[in-house]
Amino acid sequence: MDNVLSPDIARQILEQAEALERVTQILQEAQDALPSPAPDEVALLREGGCLSIAAYLIGLLQRVILSTENAASDLRAGLDAETLAVLDQMRPSMVEINAIESALQERRDAVALRKPGGRSDEKRS
Repeated sequence: MDNVLSPDIARQILEQAEALERVTQILQEAQDALPSPAPDEVALLREGGCLSIAAYLIGLLQRVILSTENAASDLRAGLDAETLAVLDQMRPSMVEINAIESALQERRDAVALRKPGGRSDEKRS
C-alpha cells in the first residue's frame, strides 16, 4: 500500500480548501445582504409559522456555509503532518468506511461508463 502523498495532490487539495473558503465568504456576503427576520418571526416559526423568503434563504445559506467551512477544515486537517503520521494507529469510523466504499463505487461506475458498450449512451436519471 502506498503511504506517500504526492506534493502535487497535496497542493491540489489545499487549493480546493482555499476555493471552498472563498465560496464560503461569497455565500456569507449573500446571506448578509438579506434582510434579517424579526425575532418574533423566528419565534413564530418555532410554533409552526410560515417562512418568509428571506428567512428561508438565510437558513439555507447558513447550512451551506457550515458545510463548506467544515469541508475546507476537513481537507486541511486531513493533510496535517501529525494526522498523516499516525494513520496506522487510527481506526476509521463507519462514516469514513462508507465514504471510501462510495468513492470506489463511483470510480467503478465511471470506468464502466467509459468502456465500449457501457452505459454512456443511456440517459442518466
